[in-house]
Amino acid sequence: LQPHQRSVTNVLAFLIQASHDLVPSEEVEPIIKLIANNFVTDRSGPEVMAVGLNAIRELVVRIPLLTSGDGMQDLVNDLIQYRRYRRDKSVVMAARGLLNFIRETNPTILARKERGKFHDATAKPLEYGQVKVLD
Repeated sequence: LQPHQRSVTNVLAFLIQASHDLVPSEEVEPIIKLIANNFVTDRSGPEVMAVGLNAIRELVVRIPLLTSGDGMQDLVNDLIQYRRYRRDKSVVMAARGLLNFIRETNPTILARKERGKFHDATAKPLEYGQVKVLD
């Protein structure tokens, strides 16, 4: 999966639509790392970086357990650093969207200064197959 391929945005959209809570996070982690390595780099253009960050954010929204995988903490911290990217505002907004979602769902993987002032320290994503039931 490369940014210069034809219909790459359609492939990413199909991937995002096909993901849900019952997809094992171990199956999707290599895909997220591939998107980060091929799309979200300094060598890529700003549009490509924004597409990659938004795709990663949407995958994490659909499978929150991805944030607690091995090596994902370093990857997430690297991706969040793009919120200070000076060349294009769409990259900054995509990185902020990822940061805000992780602040809500799993703030423990973030550095202390990036957690925000009013974060829930007990917030953790549900385990695989676990469902939150309301009375």
